[in-house]
Amino acid sequence: MARVDISIVIVSYNTQKLLVDCIESVISNTHNVSYEIIIVDNASNDSSVTAVKNLSKKHKKIGVHIIENSENMGFAYANNQGIEVAQGEYYLLLNSDTYFVRDALHTMFELMESRQDVGIASCALRNPDSTMQASGGYSLNLRRLFFWVFFIDDLPIISRFIDSYHPHINHFQSSHEQGWVTGAFFMIRAKVVNDIGKLDPDYFMYVEEMDFSYRAILKGWKVLYDPRTSIIHIGQGSGTSQNALTQELLNVHKFFTKHLPGQASIAKLLLKAGTAKRMILFAILGQKQKSYIYGEIFKKL
Repeated sequence: MARVDISIVIVSYNTQKLLVDCIESVISNTHNVSYEIIIVDNASNDSSVTAVKNLSKKHKKIGVHIIENSENMGFAYANNQGIEVAQGEYYLLLNSDTYFVRDALHTMFELMESRQDVGIASCALRNPDSTMQASGGYSLNLRRLFFWVFFIDDLPIISRFIDSYHPHINHFQSSHEQGWVTGAFFMIRAKVVNDIGKLDPDYFMYVEEMDFSYRAILKGWKVLYDPRTSIIHIGQGSGTSQNALTQELLNVHKFFTKHLPGQASIAKLLLKAGTAKRMILFAILGQKQKSYIYGEIFKKL
């Protein structure tokens, strides 16, 4: 079998047009590197599967493969399915709500080849208007959780000096190591999976990339963010804001329970306090829907 440099794994759930545009952009803007594309469909009902099969026929030389799930298995589980059949020396977990505008894949491949100590890397993510997005952050601990839930890392000037769980744009102007990078563009050296295993499927969606990065760092691998190249990330391609908030907050507590069990009870108190604060604040501001969302999250914590 011919050598494959990169296996691109894209998990999709009812994102047909975004998915097709994503795949076409990858093919149009990728050069001087061998790759395959593996689509894992989480039981979409919007003809995504048919669209991918048509693309597979159109781009026979590339190799566009599809795995069809009969139910939504979640982001981590579905990515693991793609990794299990991948042939590449690197795996790129790529969101379907992204698209390439330049040869990001070759640039990141060269970066990983030149830095054998880097196990996970990401390029810059940009909004459709080309403005910069924050991408990932630093590994969770109680201090960073406190800064996040009480908006301290949102304060002007102060945010520049805080290595927060969710850094702000000023952290993303130059190449640097950090605790995790966003799963929208998540490039993994295959050796890392051999070393630590795949993503934890107990995280249905959100925080799974931070968990994976944390485990990699514990094994001595570095996580690198490098903005020398970028892709467009639209965001919210297959999820609702309420679902995103709920999943992230619950999974943050799950992370503490798994990796820092001695701090899990304090983390839960911080999460509940931060959620209650938002619930009350939005109620005072008359934003009943947001207040209701945080109230529901508070009950689940």
